[in-house]
Amino acid sequence: MKKTVLLLVIASFFIIAILPFVFLVGKAFVGKLHILHDLIQLCFSPRTMVLIFNSISIGLGAALLGLLLGVPMGVLISRTDIYFKRVARYLVFLPILIP
Repeated sequence: MKKTVLLLVIASFFIIAILPFVFLVGKAFVGKLHILHDLIQLCFSPRTMVLIFNSISIGLGAALLGLLLGVPMGVLISRTDIYFKRVARYLVFLPILIP
């Protein structure tokens, strides 16, 4: 029963999310091979590489900063008996709530 439900979820995801994207990309490139060449040149241009590097470095930096602040705060809240434990527990969730 669980395998059937999982298969149904995967098939639904494929039909709803993946298939329209594949159709759209396929429709864009039918009979237009020069567009594929232009797209490859655009994706591997120096400006695009700089932008990809900046995005990856900012993402890794934010993840590292969150790890360096989150792990000690989690240990502090769960393993110690600090004075404002209840307030600190809610302050941890504040960055998630603020967009």
